[in-house]
Amino acid sequence: MPGTTAVTAAPTASTTCSRAFSATKAEVAGSILLPFAFAALVTLVGLVLRSRILVAVAGLIVLGFAILWMVRQGQVTGSLSVDSSGNGLGQGVAMALGGGLALLLAAGLMSGRRGAEPEPGPRSEVPLLDTQSEQPYEAPYEGPYEPPQGPVPPSHGQPPYGPPEGPPRP
Repeated sequence: MPGTTAVTAAPTASTTCSRAFSATKAEVAGSILLPFAFAALVTLVGLVLRSRILVAVAGLIVLGFAILWMVRQGQVTGSLSVDSSGNGLGQGVAMALGGGLALLLAAGLMSGRRGAEPEPGPRSEVPLLDTQSEQPYEAPYEGPYEPPQGPVPPSHGQPPYGPPEGPPRP
C-alpha cells in the first residue's frame, strides 16, 4: 500500500547467536584449534625451560578457552549438556577441561629450574695453622718398622686365621 511503512524488528541476541553458529564448518584457522595449538607451544617451551609458570599459563589458556567455548555453545543451544549423539557439548570439551587441569597439576608437581648455587657463608672461626712456625704432629719415627714380638693377642675374642686348609683354589 502506498504511504505505509514496513516496521522491522531489531535483531535480538537469539537471532545474532543463530547467525553466528551455522551448519557450515569453521576453517581451521578460525576454530578453537589456534588457542590450543598456542597452549601446546607454551607447554613445550615451559617443559624445555623447566618453567612451572609457563606450564601453568598453558593450563590456564586451555581452561580459559574451553570455558569460553562452553559459554558460547550454551548461548546458542540454551543448555550445557554433554551428549554423545552430537547434541549439546561434545566430549572434546570435557577432554580439554581435563587437559587444562592436568597441565595445572603438572605445573604444581614438576621440579622447577634450579637456582644459582648460594655463595658460601663465612668460614668457621677455626684458626689456620702456620706451617712454618707450628708443628701439629710430633716428629716422625726415624727407625725402621719392626713387627711386634711374640704371639699377637686375638682381637674381640676371635682366634687369628691359621694356614689355609688344602691347596689353593684356581
